[in-house]
Amino acid sequence: MEAVGERNIKNNLDLCKRDDNGPEIHKVNIIEGTGLDTFIHSLCTFTGGGGKSSLLYKTAEELFSAGFNVLVSTTTMIYHPDVKKRPYSRLVIADAGRILERLKKSISSPAAFGKGSITIAASEILRANKELKLKGFSADLMDSIYKLHIFDALLVEGDGAKHFSIKAPGDNEPVIPKETGTVFGVVGLDSLGALINSKTVFRLDQFMQVTHSKENDMIDRKVLLKLVDAENGLFKNSPIHARKILVLNKGDTLESIDAAKETGRYILNKNSVASGVLITCAKDADPVKHVIQKE
Repeated sequence: MEAVGERNIKNNLDLCKRDDNGPEIHKVNIIEGTGLDTFIHSLCTFTGGGGKSSLLYKTAEELFSAGFNVLVSTTTMIYHPDVKKRPYSRLVIADAGRILERLKKSISSPAAFGKGSITIAASEILRANKELKLKGFSADLMDSIYKLHIFDALLVEGDGAKHFSIKAPGDNEPVIPKETGTVFGVVGLDSLGALINSKTVFRLDQFMQVTHSKENDMIDRKVLLKLVDAENGLFKNSPIHARKILVLNKGDTLESIDAAKETGRYILNKNSVASGVLITCAKDADPVKHVIQKE
């Protein structure tokens, strides 16, 4: 069994240490919580539910504020940034045959970017069920964009969740590029303690199959562990080399953060495929409340 450490973060160089003093909240941003090297010259894919898109854009904002050029895209569909009032510097729409050249031209223009930028790339704009969305690119094309090395960081959304806090992947998802260095698997803390049914879980049948559970069972830490570690679970289709980080989002009370700590410790002490756990509240200025990692 691997030891589990918890980071009392003041800067990126702090050592891990045990925290047995209850729900101590460490308010830091995502870059501080995971380390800058997680994102720079890397491709990160976000999967799951419970605020995944909000965390992706929060990460993009932080990298932008630190002076980096960030690309945001998807291998499925995401909302048009104006729908959710997401920050961005420019939106590049081009089909698969033209996107590489369009991106090279956009990033090479001195007038286009100041110190730091957020570029959102998509193949087309769609109106689905009266909602404005962006259609993304194949995993292979995202790998090709990464290999251009014209962006400091690439952030990719790899599946959808229909606004649910917890889900199991469908047959053809998540779609994760092979060049992905880190996969963030996101679960909303409001799902813990809820009953397993069609109102709380997206892709209910797959979820029950993956977690060996039944309808109206409670979603507890044991169920979550099965979701995290199952071959067809939260980190399905992740490259072997990729770092896997479980994100427990919606930690907006001391009670929810305390419960998330216990859940995170339990999962990592079971020698989970996850290398660490972030407890977050994406809507906050400093979204990372606590970090638990294998030592």
